[in-house]
Amino acid sequence: MTTPTLHTSTDQNADFLKRFSSFENKKRQHPKPLSVEEHVQFCTRAKSVKYVRPKLSEGTEINIGGILDKWKRFCKELLKTEDWRTVIKTIEVSTIIDFCLHICESDRIKAQESLKQYFRRFQQLYTSQTGNFMNRNDSHLVYTYMHAVLVPLYRLRPPNTNKPVLGVEALCSILTFNIAYDLAIQPLKRQRVQLSGCYQLLCYTGVRPAELVCNERKKPKDGTVEEIFGVNGVLSICTDSRLINSTRQGELDKSEVKEITDDGEGEVGVSKNRGEQQVERGRPKALCYEDILLIIAMAYAKLRDNMGEQSLNAGFEERWTPKFCRRGAGNAVNGDAPDSIQDQMIRHDPKFATFHSAYQNHNL
Repeated sequence: MTTPTLHTSTDQNADFLKRFSSFENKKRQHPKPLSVEEHVQFCTRAKSVKYVRPKLSEGTEINIGGILDKWKRFCKELLKTEDWRTVIKTIEVSTIIDFCLHICESDRIKAQESLKQYFRRFQQLYTSQTGNFMNRNDSHLVYTYMHAVLVPLYRLRPPNTNKPVLGVEALCSILTFNIAYDLAIQPLKRQRVQLSGCYQLLCYTGVRPAELVCNERKKPKDGTVEEIFGVNGVLSICTDSRLINSTRQGELDKSEVKEITDDGEGEVGVSKNRGEQQVERGRPKALCYEDILLIIAMAYAKLRDNMGEQSLNAGFEERWTPKFCRRGAGNAVNGDAPDSIQDQMIRHDPKFATFHSAYQNHNL
């Protein structure tokens, strides 16, 4: 039997002070400040900076890449040109309105917010290519055209509509129906267990569906994201740290500027190697004795489709979505839980001690 090691209070205090000092030293590691001459040189070079590309998330880059594919198709089919960069740099408000109309004609849009989201993505695409924000008067005119013409013409659904609220009875019904579901539709037991667990966690905790299932989006395979945000995309002059380092070291060559990417790397080969080293499943290839099914998470689309089909087959009037459970869980904690917990579960107005009208059960 081994004797446990005893640590005195002096050793613990010394260890704590050592870790605390190392942590503080890491926080205080700032670059050396510039001199007066270097500040003047920095300001002179900063005058030539017209646009610094922001560091966008991967989801935002995927969204902009998706709208670029629609913009390319619009330029090719209607404008009879493939030079989409020149068109977007000299675009007029009439072309933007026609592009929104083309989206409604070619895509299956059902909600007003979907059309607005496409337009906001197009604004980001415009900013990334021109380095300027879109004119606010033109944007206001496009939004006015959406509400006055496109919404009634295509009968787009308003954002706040009556939505059902699930209770304990509905949860018991869907759990029983899930167990007795037809084997021809759900032959795997694993799928039934996953759905039952998701149903209970969603209804009892009001958790967001993305915390239970995988909703990671994949980049488009047509190369639109790399075309915009890759090495050959819009010229981003440089990041602040790279500009400061170039001020200390000397003049910044133009060929070196073109190789600067969003993360500040100056070599073209770095971005290329990153794309080549990406693995499709995000991990090394599975071995022959591994159970691959155990490492694949349930997709959000699978939960959404199965939940909708089971709710209709079980006899409910409306098709369920994973967000329906949050309203019932929010109503259950209303008045009992503190405002901070209620705000985490659902949008709550503590002034009136109630939820917003979009989350009320209008069927009662």
